[in-house]
Amino acid sequence: MTLLNRHIARAVIANTLLTVLVLVIISSFFVLVDELDDVGKGSYDTGLALWFTALGIPQRLHEFLPVATLIGSLLGLGGLARHNELTAARAAGVSVRQILFAVLRAGLLIMMFSFVMSELVAPPAERQAQQMRAYALQGDLAVKTDGGYWARDGNRYINVREVLPDRGLRGVEIYEFDQARRLSLASFAEQAQYRGDHWLLGDVQQTVFGEHLTVRTLEQLRWDSVLNPQVLEVLAVRPENLTLAGLHQYIGYLDANHLDAGPYELGFWHKLLRPVELLVMLVLAIPFVFGSQRNVSVGQGVLVGTLLGVAYWLLGKALGQIGLVYGVNMAISVGLPPVLFFGLAVWLYRRVRCFS
Repeated sequence: MTLLNRHIARAVIANTLLTVLVLVIISSFFVLVDELDDVGKGSYDTGLALWFTALGIPQRLHEFLPVATLIGSLLGLGGLARHNELTAARAAGVSVRQILFAVLRAGLLIMMFSFVMSELVAPPAERQAQQMRAYALQGDLAVKTDGGYWARDGNRYINVREVLPDRGLRGVEIYEFDQARRLSLASFAEQAQYRGDHWLLGDVQQTVFGEHLTVRTLEQLRWDSVLNPQVLEVLAVRPENLTLAGLHQYIGYLDANHLDAGPYELGFWHKLLRPVELLVMLVLAIPFVFGSQRNVSVGQGVLVGTLLGVAYWLLGKALGQIGLVYGVNMAISVGLPPVLFFGLAVWLYRRVRCFS
């Protein structure tokens, strides 16, 4: 049985990796085509567009892995069925349940691969990609440091502590210098919101440097700047840039400050439930392979299973966005598709056992 387990695991894992590679290549091609529209802006050239696309591969691997797991399992087990290897195993007394457990063992390796991509590889790669792209498009307009985002606007130097999910700013410092490069005005604002063509600073404290030092407090202040939400958006914290622990901490911060944490909750639950999704996809593959041996061809079973995988991906995307729009609990929005498809898999598995 150990030899059979390894044989099944190799078939499932090899076809899963091949499938996810094809999906990533296709999606990366469309990402590259989209990036080519920005080639020529600033110092952003074709080489950087290719590098930006390549840095996004780990995140796309993680995103497509559930669908690829279902399709790869169907292709791997379908290949064994076409060569009558599964039939020989059944004739030797191997049950469907034992084959299912062999497939799930292969799933553990796929889950480990998914964890490495989502927690160790994808977040830093995404951050590097966004920072590289921002610098190439905007030059030295904005640079990220441990102290926030620094930018230059004429004779003013700006430090933004944090770019919020709603495109607002928190902790804005503006240092203005005169022609002799002496500091003439320093402003600190607790928050800022973009209003059409300008920023509106809130809770402002200004220090005027001259013959006498003057400090004044303003409730609001208009601020005209070359910085806009589109420029700063690439520097904002993104769900795909964070690990599970980072997402949990950032969600707590947003909740404590009464800010919208919806996109980050969506990313958190997607990452948390990814192992469950992978297991559901593996369980769902079994009935289509064994059911096809009596009812339809293996190819038809693979096709139906593949369509279900695509439907699962689309359903997950749709329910996630619906949850964001209507304020549905993200655990429910993200967890509903795996529950529904697991129920479908159990129902189909019972049918397979009835005529196996």
